[in-house]
Amino acid sequence: MIYNLIEFLKPTVGKIILFLILMAGINYFFIPNYVSHGGVLGGTPLKFWPVGTGVEFLWLNFIIDIVFWYLASATIIWIFNKVKR
Repeated sequence: MIYNLIEFLKPTVGKIILFLILMAGINYFFIPNYVSHGGVLGGTPLKFWPVGTGVEFLWLNFIIDIVFWYLASATIIWIFNKVKR
């Protein structure tokens, strides 16, 4: 069981590429590309990126987003490999 978890979390080229696509691509589309005077946070699933003024970058949300999108990419690759067999 521990070995399976280690293999699941082990970085591979496919997981890293998919992670970058998901992290950069999805967050880019969900971050508004307009400047808000009141200050808005963009990003998904948690808001971390400041758009406008008066809002700070949220590091904890950013780290949680990184973990979320890496686990999502690992799961997608795992499902792909299961279906391929």
